[in-house]
Parts: sequence; C-alpha cells; structure tokens
Amino acid sequence: MKIVGDGAIAAFLLKDKKANPFVACFCFGIGALIGISASLNISGGHINPAVTVAFAALKKFPLRKVWYYLLSQYLGGFVAAAAVFAMYYDGINEYDGGVRSAFNSSTSTGEIFATYPAPHLSILGGFVDQVIGTAILLFAVLAVTDENNIKTPKGLIPLVLAFVITGVCVAFHLNAGAILNPARDLAPRLFTAVAGYGWEPFRSPQNGHYWYVTGVLGPHIGALIGTAVYLLTIDHQNLLLLNDESGNVEVEEIRPTTNGKFLNKCIRS
Repeated sequence: MKIVGDGAIAAFLLKDKKANPFVACFCFGIGALIGISASLNISGGHINPAVTVAFAALKKFPLRKVWYYLLSQYLGGFVAAAAVFAMYYDGINEYDGGVRSAFNSSTSTGEIFATYPAPHLSILGGFVDQVIGTAILLFAVLAVTDENNIKTPKGLIPLVLAFVITGVCVAFHLNAGAILNPARDLAPRLFTAVAGYGWEPFRSPQNGHYWYVTGVLGPHIGALIGTAVYLLTIDHQNLLLLNDESGNVEVEEIRPTTNGKFLNKCIRS
C-alpha cells in the first residue's frame, strides 16, 4: 500500500512541485486492494495497526498475536518508505539539491513519506480529524466483514474496502493527509529520520506533538470509537457476547472461509 501511495505522491511532487491528493488517495486505495487481497486468506487482511487493535478489543483477534502483527505492519511501512526513497533518490536529489528538508520549505520532500499538518491545523484539530476519520473507517470495515450484516462475498471484500479507504482519504486529506493507519505515518517518519532528514520530521510539526497525537493516538482511539459505535448500533449480538461474563471467550483465530464468511475459532473456559 505504501509503495503505491507514496510513489504517486513522489511522482507528482517531484515533477509538478505539488502533490496531487486525489491521485494519492486513489493510489493508496489501490495499494490497500493489493495488500488486503494478498493477505486476506493468511491473516484476515490486517495491514493497519488500528484495525488489529480494534479487532483484538472485539475478541475477533487473539491478544497474543497483536504485538507481532503490529511489528510486521510497522516494519512494512519502514521498508516501503525505503523502497520509494531508493526509486526516487535521483529525483529527490534534483528537487532539493541534496539538502534534505521534511517540512515547511519550498524544497521539502518529507510529505512523500509521512504526513504533515496544514498551516491552519491545531493539535486538537488534528487529533479530532483522525479520530473521526478512523472511526468511520473501522465502522465500514466491520460492516463489510460482519457475517451477520451484508454478507459480502470474500472476493469482493478487498475491492469494497479499497473504495472505502479511497473515499475516506479524499474526505480527510486536507488537515493532516488522512493518516488512518499509524504504520503508514510513524514507520516512514522513522525512516526519514535516518535517511538524512534528521529529527525534523518529529520535532518541527506542532512543536513535536503532531507525530504521536495526530499520527498514533488519533487513529487508535478513533478505531476503538468506531468499533464501539458499530457494536451499539448494529452488532448487538457481539456486544452481548462481550458483556457476557459467564462465557470467557478467547479467540484463537479469525480467518475468511471460502463462502465469504469470517470463521472465529474460539476456546471457552
């Protein structure tokens, strides 16, 4: 997902000196389509730490697996940023003259890899932006994958989610670039820190608060809120299961079956 999306940002920024957010959002959607399609039968299509944590909170994903799924997701974001940097290394050098600047300069290239706030955006505004955007994303993910809801055929799940991601990205791109996925922002930000940009990607935006308030806390809290809203308004059955203290349920695995439904393998104690 990151290679396709960041590649689109780089292509327009380095050629036209201005990124095209609509093309970038479309390409992030295509990247998500590729990533989810490739991993749906293996891991349930987990490419977003906020989604993984939210599914664990729902007991649709085992807690013991969360840490290495998150590690894989963040590592993937780091490697993808490195790949885009390698692909466009010559173009970046021509654009900035070899002087790396992440943010707020006419030759800044940091936005290729991570998001940066719009000039008007406050710390609270960025946080609220990502809470709402990621809440909508999780609500949609749960609606599409809920076997008791619309019963989306397995083969269509990646396509539907790609449209969802594209739409939410376009709607929320103005303030903070529609992060929605902490791994697509924090990991590449770390890469830029070691690739010649120094600590500017962490220190400059909003006095060093942007990267974790908007980039990490916002999406994770938004994902949990979106999950809670879905449970309260749509998935009452799962809400009752979560509140049933007499049935201690540990989810062993969630995996799509051939008929498009998601199979929960549980252990009751």
